Amino acid sequence: MLLIVSCSPGHVHDTLDMAQSRIEDQPDSVLTRLESIKMPSFSSRGLKARYALLYSIALDKNFIDLTTDSIIAPAVRYYEHNGTPDDRFKTLYYLGRINQNAGDNETALECFCKAADLAPDVSDTLALARCYSAQAVLHADFYDYENAIEANRIAADLFLAAGNVNSYANRVLQESFCWWALNETDSMKVCLDKVEAYKTSIKTSTRSAYYSRKINYLKDCR
Repeated sequence: MLLIVSCSPGHVHDTLDMAQSRIEDQPDSVLTRLESIKMPSFSSRGLKARYALLYSIALDKNFIDLTTDSIIAPAVRYYEHNGTPDDRFKTLYYLGRINQNAGDNETALECFCKAADLAPDVSDTLALARCYSAQAVLHADFYDYENAIEANRIAADLFLAAGNVNSYANRVLQESFCWWALNETDSMKVCLDKVEAYKTSIKTSTRSAYYSRKINYLKDCR
């Protein structure tokens, strides 16, 4: 049974504060709490925008793929001219995710690039890493390997700075694929050597991807 949160502004603020602090580690419980808030609880555009953004993030982290902007729209409207750089960045990033879910990869990439433009003022390192990672995937899908390489490198550095070694290795492996697609085996080898240094610290699936890339490299070097 869902807990019905009091409609007082104080309780709503407390719930949103809790959601923001726990959304990375407890996205399922955060989603349940957010869904328990009743819409009349929102006393301002800023509160509606904050809820819309947090709810969109919670859905995404629970693998519920939105394909329309109906939920995030209050955040898009409000944070265009208000809020912190992190608010604007995350709104653009998750709007991009929604467009990507809908199959509109060009608009998604535009959103990711606009979000990345805010990078110097954004404090959330993991969110930045995910944004550049999403850029890299779409650049590669469009066969724009040069920009994919750059985005993968930035994402990899950010993941490593955040202590996420497995995601770092994944991004470096994706960079190695781009070099392979460009027939630049020397640069591919550099990437593989970087991953090899973390081979014992990454997940089995990532290690398997490393070996697969290594086999491709060895075949091309015969």
